[in-house]
Amino acid sequence: MHVAQPVTSPETAKALDRVRKLLALSEKAGTPEEAGVAFATAQKIIATHALSMEQIRQARLHESGGSAVDEPLVERLLFVASGSSAPTWIGVLATVIAQVNGCDVVWSTRFGPAAREVGAKAGVDAVKVLRGFGRASDLEVVEELIRLLVGRVNELVKTCGWTGRTALNNYRLGAVTSICERLREAAKAARLALQASAETHDAGNAAATSCTSLALRTLDGRLERAKSELRAKVPGLRTRSSSSTVDLGARASGRAAGRTVSLSRSRAIGGGR
Repeated sequence: MHVAQPVTSPETAKALDRVRKLLALSEKAGTPEEAGVAFATAQKIIATHALSMEQIRQARLHESGGSAVDEPLVERLLFVASGSSAPTWIGVLATVIAQVNGCDVVWSTRFGPAAREVGAKAGVDAVKVLRGFGRASDLEVVEELIRLLVGRVNELVKTCGWTGRTALNNYRLGAVTSICERLREAAKAARLALQASAETHDAGNAAATSCTSLALRTLDGRLERAKSELRAKVPGLRTRSSSSTVDLGARASGRAAGRTVSLSRSRAIGGGR
């Protein structure tokens, strides 16, 4: 006895492939805007071709060789400071980049041979390293964005006109404050856009609505899982406070400059994904 298998037309197969790739992109995008655009485009294709959640699930399982789509949590070395102190502004920036991408970070110290393994200069016995916890694909994006935005802030410093350690530290913190505000705002806007897209365009499509609901739950859960993993791997974790001197002028100047920094990865990697 032969059991008939559902026939997928070439057009439907092509649509499923596009949806699969867009959903994967939305999970690995470097900014909330990129993720939101990719997911909204996937929703429109789902609605246009009346794709079912089962079709989408099977397409994604086929992509992963039949294994679960969700990635396990891992730890990754994201950044190595130039000395034994952890720059406050880099920690603030890295924390927000990690959180909007469903990850978490913590500073640790590497001593002796372990410090040299991560590139410490000769004669330096201890360095601060930034460890990330989350999905491997998310941490890859987080690492890239940290290096990219740290570099862009340092480029601003070269022409800022401020001098002295206190003024420059405040300038960097001001720039990072604006960048972090923009990252959080972009993440919030992407989430609202995702919800609005489902309510406005896909209210009659069960697959698109279910896909949106699943995506939002997944985004919420990724950060909580990362935080739990960090607490399990770093028991006794304490929040680090800063006691640096405040220079209001330099801080305000940095905030203004931070509003001009591009948050896109495209210029650094030669084009979007």
